[in-house]
Amino acid sequence: MADLDPHALTLAHVAVEDVLIEFRDARIGILGRANGFVVNERDGQPSSVMRLGTRDGLEIGIKAYLEAVAKGDTEAQVGALLTAQEDNK
Repeated sequence: MADLDPHALTLAHVAVEDVLIEFRDARIGILGRANGFVVNERDGQPSSVMRLGTRDGLEIGIKAYLEAVAKGDTEAQVGALLTAQEDNK
């Protein structure tokens, strides 16, 4: 199995979480799927509402991973992301 760039994986993870949170806050859910991604409610309570299908979540993550690797210096990209998150608190 090939080694994956851990910094690019972090960026992919954040990309999926960002969409999940956006959908949660907009109260968007999907019906009729057996599997998918769920995110806790804003107050930390568990949610049973599926926000993204598995295929959609993987597509978002893979695209983010590939974009991060193509840009290069993924460690610096994670650093910039963490700085932006701190600024938004």
